[in-house]
Amino acid sequence: MSEEPRKRRCKEKNRTSITLYYNNKQQGKQLSKFFCKIAKDIQRMYDNTVDRVNTGKGC
Repeated sequence: MSEEPRKRRCKEKNRTSITLYYNNKQQGKQLSKFFCKIAKDIQRMYDNTVDRVNTGKGC
């Protein structure tokens, strides 16, 4: 087997893995934004509940 095809295949493989890595990174950013939003919502709900309990309103 000659050296050239092997090198080319290796290069393509690297490019693919870099692309995959980048895509995963982007998805990770979106996920962390998503989880951050959920965490804020939960925190807000918790704060509202605590306020209600402390002031005697609500349940």
